[in-house]
Amino acid sequence: MLRTEADLLNLLVGSPCTGYPCVERLGVQDTSGLSLQVEGTIRAVLNLGASISSTRDLRSFLLSNPDLLSAVRAACNTAIGKWGPRVRVHVSIVRDPDSASEYVAVYVRTASYSDTFLDELQLLSSELDALVPRQPDRFLMSTDFRQPLG
Repeated sequence: MLRTEADLLNLLVGSPCTGYPCVERLGVQDTSGLSLQVEGTIRAVLNLGASISSTRDLRSFLLSNPDLLSAVRAACNTAIGKWGPRVRVHVSIVRDPDSASEYVAVYVRTASYSDTFLDELQLLSSELDALVPRQPDRFLMSTDFRQPLG
């Protein structure tokens, strides 16, 4: 269970990538290191074994929404830490065609969607909400009820 900010910080594995060619690839002059932080988050998510629909879309979204960097990392790490190989975590940028808005979704997939699993996922998402301030229209931790791949 997540109880404090220290718990959240313990979940954030990996460090920003240094020397990674993300700044040159993006063609951005980045004196703040934001590009390095975004690349570090993407690498940490992949190193955890999560999949990403489009790293390009996720990179662009996180550059525009850097306050969600820790939420994405923590959601992936928490789900994988809680359920281990029982689940696959998938990160996707979802675009709502009606409102032209987009948000990052962290989907937790399992072979069996029991009521207990769904309750635990909802509780985990709520605990994360309490630790990582964010707007609900830009971040979602849930399931899409698809079977895990891999």
